[in-house]
Amino acid sequence: MIRTLPKDHKEDWSYFGIFGGFWHRNNPKLSKRFSDDHLYYNKVVDFLDKKHDGIDIYQLAPEKYLKTSSYSSTLEKIEDDYRLGLETGMHFVSENRDLL
Repeated sequence: MIRTLPKDHKEDWSYFGIFGGFWHRNNPKLSKRFSDDHLYYNKVVDFLDKKHDGIDIYQLAPEKYLKTSSYSSTLEKIEDDYRLGLETGMHFVSENRDLL
């Protein structure tokens, strides 16, 4: 699993959830689904962190938050995050050659 947020990141809320909940305010079920988006995200994170019989889940995640975001980016930030992702992937491959 390739993640763009640190492995221990949990959501308390999200703009996506707030805006989606408001946008779909005339459809209570859909509005609630958007409003609860952060809860679904956290459930997925909990699932990824647990041990499962017969399944190995490997997570590649930055140790700290990326420099780019949905709201702010520059070429320098994008290149820095790209390099971090490439280095993280190369490190995973070199440490786990027996799995590949």
